[in-house]
Amino acid sequence: MLVMGIFLAFGLHALLAGALLVTSSSLPGLWRLTIGESISVGRPRDVLVSAEGTFSAGFVPVGENAYGFSIWYTHALQKTVVWMANRDKPANGKGSMLQLQSDGNLVLLSGAVGKVWEAATGTRWDVMTLELLETGNLVLKSRTGKILWESFASPTDTLLPGQKLTRNTMLLSERAAGDYRSGFYNFKFNDDNVLYTSTMAPKSPASTGLGRTPRFTAKEGPTSTAVEWQLSTTRVSSYPAII
Repeated sequence: MLVMGIFLAFGLHALLAGALLVTSSSLPGLWRLTIGESISVGRPRDVLVSAEGTFSAGFVPVGENAYGFSIWYTHALQKTVVWMANRDKPANGKGSMLQLQSDGNLVLLSGAVGKVWEAATGTRWDVMTLELLETGNLVLKSRTGKILWESFASPTDTLLPGQKLTRNTMLLSERAAGDYRSGFYNFKFNDDNVLYTSTMAPKSPASTGLGRTPRFTAKEGPTSTAVEWQLSTTRVSSYPAII
């Protein structure tokens, strides 16, 4: 097997689910949203839960009176966010909601500001439900069960097991530990279908705590191709991490 050695010191690490998870129990939460229903930031129990309770989706505080609609490991000792819809446009703590509209579009509304994020499915009258799969994939399904939109197609800084990185997607690091805004490093395929990382760090990395030499290692497996890559849970971070 060909071993790819691309080294990144800002950290791309495997999240060891076995070490993070605690004993499961029966969980309150929603199994799905149907047309016209919503998840409100003002109702803490408004949380989507996957079939076996591995993942949850709902509003996570990201600052003072600021929230992001996110997916996380339900039983992690510390809330481990693996996807966020509006990482750079936080929703207000009052009146905000994720709504599955009558035209089939999924939108995030922030109080009086209005729409800050959408799934951009356009008008899809065949959309029936929003569900969180046991894989951690948030999906819009048709009446026949066909997936019409999925969060796996637009990763933020994490790849989950079974999720693919293609030449049309990329991982973009967090700004810093606990700061979910888009960071300065990305990981993607270039025009020659070669995986690489690049930086958009400010001129003075010392002022942001960045500036370490990137380090990343991976092995090419049987499912790897020039335009499709996946492995166990993987995160790109702009801070040191154990990998």
